[in-house]
Amino acid sequence: MRVMILSILALAVTPAFADLEPATGSEIEAAISGDTVDSKIHGAGRTVDYFAEDGEMLNENDEIESSWTVEDDALCMTFNGGSDCWRLSIEGDSITWLRDGEEAGTGKIRDGNPEGL
Repeated sequence: MRVMILSILALAVTPAFADLEPATGSEIEAAISGDTVDSKIHGAGRTVDYFAEDGEMLNENDEIESSWTVEDDALCMTFNGGSDCWRLSIEGDSITWLRDGEEAGTGKIRDGNPEGL
């Protein structure tokens, strides 16, 4: 009986990363357009990016020309000619960055451009 209770408790507190629902393109755009995302990406560290409504993306490194679009339900970002697309799971102001359906990082959406990027 004790083992069964512990097993049930373990399942109850296990993160549900496998159940993350990717956002649609319109959900991504509505969530980040005109706002800042403060993220921690596994293997890449922390980034703070402002996603301007006109498609410009600003970050702490003002030497990098960046832009963003939403394509095929993914956030696509261009940095100095190279691009990278990510699926996102969005819950309120929390973002989970998804790569191949797996969690690759987390982030918080902050209203506007509080960093003045």
